Amino acid sequence: MIPPVKILFNGGASLKKENRLFSIFMIFIFGFLYYYTYSFPKRSAIYPKGLLVLGMVCAILLFSSSYFGKKQEDKKIIVGKREQKFILLSVICMIMYIIFIPILGYAVTTFFYMFMQMAILVPKRNLLYIIVAIVSTTVLYVTFGIFLNVWLPKGLFF
Repeated sequence: MIPPVKILFNGGASLKKENRLFSIFMIFIFGFLYYYTYSFPKRSAIYPKGLLVLGMVCAILLFSSSYFGKKQEDKKIIVGKREQKFILLSVICMIMYIIFIPILGYAVTTFFYMFMQMAILVPKRNLLYIIVAIVSTTVLYVTFGIFLNVWLPKGLFF
């Protein structure tokens, strides 16, 4: 039996220090990835560079808010057994998604992943989840695979 995990964020100096360290770490990661995009073709690098700049801006805002923001109150986050089960199942779904993309292909694997993830998080409306998974997978496949001509992994089915 796994006991509930209690996470306590102290609103004093420790949270500010954690935010500063995390934001500095993320600025370095975003900077490294931004530098890496120079090896991309110019047209292909526009979107990743934009996302990385947005990430850097968010990290800089987090860093500056640790100096200029108001002191936060103590926050308690309790992750119970039920939530731990959801987290574990979500991680397993992500791993299975990565494993099965080259085998089954992008469209089929994405459909199953989206359906399972929605069913794990809110297990009530399976018909709605099937419709959402079909529509979103189709829109993504048509947008990237056909309209933008981006290669998507093909598998046993398509």
